[in-house]
Amino acid sequence: MPAVIIVLALACTLYPMFARADGDYITASVGYYNNNRAIFKIPRKYKPEVQESFFKIIVDYPSMQPTVGRRSPPISFNSLDIIVEGYPKNGTLADDLISGDTGARFIGRENDRAVYSEPLGKNADQKAIIFTDHQGDSVVVEILGSWAVRNRITHGVRGRYAFRFSVSKNVKVRFEDIDEAVRKLIASMYVSNQ
Repeated sequence: MPAVIIVLALACTLYPMFARADGDYITASVGYYNNNRAIFKIPRKYKPEVQESFFKIIVDYPSMQPTVGRRSPPISFNSLDIIVEGYPKNGTLADDLISGDTGARFIGRENDRAVYSEPLGKNADQKAIIFTDHQGDSVVVEILGSWAVRNRITHGVRGRYAFRFSVSKNVKVRFEDIDEAVRKLIASMYVSNQ
């Protein structure tokens, strides 16, 4: 019996509670063990999927309300699947691209945005666009190949948290506008870091 108690105590120490329900909200603590964890208060109506290192919600654009469509792939063309995590210890994809850590190379500027070619394999590259939002944070848009129906956007809110989401290639809206809508939604849920 004492061995069972020790195992349970150890499990509670290694895997602290990272989400709790409180009325109309779910409070989630996301991040990496012994790293800067971000605390969010998520309205229950978003039906968040909460794990220790991230939470995920699916919203419809441009309303930014919980999706009325499918919650599993393939999701509707106007739905955004948003994953929020603690800010990575070694930075975001934007940091890696700019520093050259991924092997990406700068190929020019397009509409006041930096454009990189990022290696995918021996014979393939993909385009990545980097821009800075109104708060000075770097945002990466990965323009995925013809094999994909969605592009991926990654946004780091320096020192606090990062989020990423995919957006249909059929949505004809500026990446900056979609990113800003997602940034505002996630910022409205953010409480603090611990």
